[in-house]
This record gives sequence, C-alpha cells and structure tokens, in this order.
Amino acid sequence: MDLPNLEPADPPAGIRAMPGWGWVLGALAILGGVTVLHLADPRTVPFYPKCVFLQTTGLFCSGCGSTRLLHGVARGDLVGAFRANPLLFGFAVYFLYEVVARCLRARSRVRLPLPRWTARQILILAGVLVGYTVLRNLPWPPFSWLVPV
Repeated sequence: MDLPNLEPADPPAGIRAMPGWGWVLGALAILGGVTVLHLADPRTVPFYPKCVFLQTTGLFCSGCGSTRLLHGVARGDLVGAFRANPLLFGFAVYFLYEVVARCLRARSRVRLPLPRWTARQILILAGVLVGYTVLRNLPWPPFSWLVPV
C-alpha cells in the first residue's frame, strides 16, 4: 500500500492579501510573547500553563520543558534551552526555516523549498516523539539527562 505524498500547500489567499498592518500586529504579538518569556522565568512564575500529561501521570511528555526552552532562547541561554528539551531544541531550526519559508512565500516572490512530508515520515516522527517520551522517563543515565531542568 502506497502512502500518499503530502504536498506543502501555498498559503490561503487571505494571508497573501493581508494588509501590511496585519503583519505588524503579528510581529508585535510575537515580540510581546518573547518579552514575557524573557522577563518571567517559568520555574518561578505561576501563570504559565502546566503540562496536563505531567499533572495526570507524573511522567514527562515529549513537550515538557518547552516553555523553559523558549525562556532560555529569549534570554540567550542556548545551553539552558537545550537542557530543557533537547529534542525540541533540535526541531527549532526546522520550525524557524518553515516559518520563514512560508512567510516569504506569502509576501514575496521568493520560493524557498518546503519539505514534502509523506504519511510514513509523519508516522516516524510520531514514533520518535513517543520513544523520546519513554526514554526521558527512564531513571538511569544517560536517559535521566533528558529530564527537563
């Protein structure tokens, strides 16, 4: 059975037609979020959301530590960001490229190549996330080093 190839879609026409102030408001929202992450440490400030998986099971999910990762990036502490969630730190480069490529595609003639995700690759990614969740909850080194700090 062949799995379908998932082609990256062009942005909807509404995004292309968004006036310049829409992009300014989006940039201001991102700047505001980065400012909050820079100023408020998730380890000490209670208003950040808690992980539902951690609260119900007592186990770390593959996303646990992502707020601390973003806090570390916002403060320029890349080592601390990596220690908070090594897997998501690695995916951050891809996510940044994807956002830049899609924004350029929506607002200019620049067409950076976008990866084609097959269903098989998505299943592999899901397996990596599940495997990472299992490994970071094992109590002995080197797996205990994956616990968010």
